[in-house]
Amino acid sequence: MSFNIKPFPSNESDNNAFIKCRDPKSAQAYCPVRWKAMQAWTKNTNETMRNNIEPVIKPLFYWSGANKTVPACPVDSVAWFHPHVSSHIYNPGGKSCVPRATQGLPFFLDKFGPKWTEWTTTAHEQLPGHHLEVHSYIEYFQDDRTDPIHWLSSANFFTGFAEGWATYVEYALLPQDTKLYSNTLDKEVLLQKYGMIYYQLLAAVRAIVDIDLNFVATPKSSALDMYRRFLWEDKTDLAQKDILRSQSVPGLATSYMIGQMEISRVRDIAERELGLQFVLEEFHYEVLRQGEFPLPYLEEHIRAYIACKKDPTRGGCEEF
Repeated sequence: MSFNIKPFPSNESDNNAFIKCRDPKSAQAYCPVRWKAMQAWTKNTNETMRNNIEPVIKPLFYWSGANKTVPACPVDSVAWFHPHVSSHIYNPGGKSCVPRATQGLPFFLDKFGPKWTEWTTTAHEQLPGHHLEVHSYIEYFQDDRTDPIHWLSSANFFTGFAEGWATYVEYALLPQDTKLYSNTLDKEVLLQKYGMIYYQLLAAVRAIVDIDLNFVATPKSSALDMYRRFLWEDKTDLAQKDILRSQSVPGLATSYMIGQMEISRVRDIAERELGLQFVLEEFHYEVLRQGEFPLPYLEEHIRAYIACKKDPTRGGCEEF
């Protein structure tokens, strides 16, 4: 169930195609079959956000007022022409929406999709995943100063926080706090729920493979075997490209799971400590307004927020 019904032509999948098809104009000219399938994929991604995801996330965040965390700037789905990637990529835009933020879809996959993971991948990259996390900070919380603190918050990319947030969206927020997957009599909902569970398995396998390859130094063949056994990926290029990614950026795949578990753990602390005072939109505001930072600071900040929520007269509670 991919956006290309048939395999792509060999002349659109070889090294020559990697050189020729490098942007929308050249892709239309030299990789027309891939380009046509990509248009179907980007259209579906945009419709998924508009029709399925955005309507169910409104109670989870502040959409207006002083604590607004949903960005005003849009995000576009575009082709990503890197020849050796299997994953999507998010690129933020400017504070005034110029340039526009983008979700890059891998142009040189053997199979575009699959369709049954669209809800998960779109939520991860757009709302309420990367685009909400990154662009809310750019639009509402990042100042225009040039002091060291500003530089630290703008120049660094903490994968545990960034990918942890997007994975928290996939595995905790949407399945547990919305009705996105509730209508199990609907075949499409069931397929997308399967896609969500599949991505949980994928994240787990990626984390184990990351450690095995880069710390234990197990052979690549063992990693491929894990994809075959647990993800049934033995007939496409997804596993090969995933493993190349893990070898290129050690620790990245593991950070998804570590970050997700830490955000969920800190949320559990806030819910337990605050009880009826816990407000999910407010918790998300506190997580997001600081921008990306090392995970150990997250619990420190949320515990300070909890203490001030219980007793606003405490010293240092002015920021809350």
